[in-house]
This record gives sequence, C-alpha cells and structure tokens, in this order.
Amino acid sequence: MGRVKELFMQMYYANDGIPEEATIADLQRMQDLKIFEWREYERAIKLKEERLKIDQNNLQVQQDQAERQSQQKEIIKQYKNK
Repeated sequence: MGRVKELFMQMYYANDGIPEEATIADLQRMQDLKIFEWREYERAIKLKEERLKIDQNNLQVQQDQAERQSQQKEIIKQYKNK
C-alpha cells in the first residue's frame, strides 16, 4: 500500500471519515506528529501557532529592552559630559 494511502486510511479510521478541510499536507503533518484524530491535530496546530506568537513577542520584548538600555546609556553619557 502506498504511503499516502496508508495515511489516508489511518486518518479515515481515526475520524470515522475524512474531514472536508483536510489536505494532503495535513495528512503528512499528522503522520509526522503521530496524530490521527482531526480535532487533536487542530489543537496541536493552534498550540504551535500560539507558541510561535509567544516566541515572537518575547523576541520583540528583548529587542525593546536592549534598545531602552542603549538609550539609557546614551542619556547617561550625555549627562556626564555636561
């Protein structure tokens, strides 16, 4: 049996059918994650997206802090030079 067909069958039996919104890419990601129930897969994808957003926010916070520290150092230098 072909790999895509195996994925299809696993997903079909785990979900009592294939959800209409499922794509071949979804089947592949589900295989990689070893998740075959559609709702569980959707939750995993949403969690991944949320983690990416949190990581991006954390990176932005770090960049903002570095910028503030740089500005503070510049202000201190200017103050000392007066």
